Amino acid sequence: MTRTAWLILVLTLAATGPLSAQGGDAESGKELLEMRRCTDCHALAGQGGKTAPDLAQMPAGGYSPAGLAATLWDHAPKMWQAMEASGKTPTGLRVSDIANLYAFFYSLEFQDPAGDADAGKRVFSAKGCAKCHALPGADDDKMPGAPVARWTSMADPTLWLQEMWNHADAMRAAVEAAGMEWPTLTAEEMANVVALVRTIPPHDGLVEYIRLGDPANGEAVFAKQGCAGCHSFREEAGKRTLSTAREEPRLSGLAAALWSHYPLMRKAGASFQPLELDEMADLTTYLFRQGYYQTRGDASRGEKLIAEKKCTQCHGANNPDIPAPDLTSVGPYSAAEMASTVWTHGPNMKMFMDYLETEWPQISEQEMADLIAYLNQ
Repeated sequence: MTRTAWLILVLTLAATGPLSAQGGDAESGKELLEMRRCTDCHALAGQGGKTAPDLAQMPAGGYSPAGLAATLWDHAPKMWQAMEASGKTPTGLRVSDIANLYAFFYSLEFQDPAGDADAGKRVFSAKGCAKCHALPGADDDKMPGAPVARWTSMADPTLWLQEMWNHADAMRAAVEAAGMEWPTLTAEEMANVVALVRTIPPHDGLVEYIRLGDPANGEAVFAKQGCAGCHSFREEAGKRTLSTAREEPRLSGLAAALWSHYPLMRKAGASFQPLELDEMADLTTYLFRQGYYQTRGDASRGEKLIAEKKCTQCHGANNPDIPAPDLTSVGPYSAAEMASTVWTHGPNMKMFMDYLETEWPQISEQEMADLIAYLNQ
């Protein structure tokens, strides 16, 4: 994704409402990084400081709310030390600040990794696409499908999603007539096919613009399409829980998932309904705002972690010298609240832990989710 497209995306997220399930605002999150002078040390998409990691370089799998909270927790002492060394005083972050930061980092999830056009050409042939859709140099008069040069604009990935979805039902007859199996695609294969198409005029050189819609309308589309009959964002008997697995959070992954899902949907007896462009934009925004992937916590593991991480050495210890609250009496907790707490109260926590000669515990993303699940039970 170009820098111009990335900026368009962030501004679009701010204009269309919060994307994160935490209710944050992406543009405010970006502004907060600059206002708090985080970019003095951290680069942002290559611009800014060079002494700390580039904040636009997402970790493997991207950020989840629990992942961001765990990252802040693990790195907080080093960051406080570096800030003090440079004459900066660590200041707290409100829950709304964390939510805005998360919305900004989450906006980066839409960036697809650059695909490989040569690999895309091989996929295009291996999946049988070239039997119906002509690439430049092929005789398109003998092929039943539209040549790639006449495909819809690649500048808008949401339009690409809509066209692929609407094309699926019509293509089913062609696939069956040719005696072929439905050509499923992985996210990587989808990204490579997109890279191939973007080398072909008039798709080459386009500035990408990602269209986002209204998540409330997207929820209505989710219901109208019958998605809610088989899928849920929480655990429900007989339904696939979309929010418990990190399944291709990027748009290319969503496109691949929708395309590959089509025959399974028809096999299950679900009716096919085409989508208008605005409906696809609304649905996409709704899926991502719901936290299309989340980290599911386990309360029983969280209870064990409270002891293993020595949290009870201060919390719930009834020690008058250590004014730490009983964590189970404070909730409810969210990942944003956990991150806000550590950044706001963490310096005092670190001081008391040093007094007790206790090391600052490292917490993984899964452990953070488990702790939250335990504290909220």
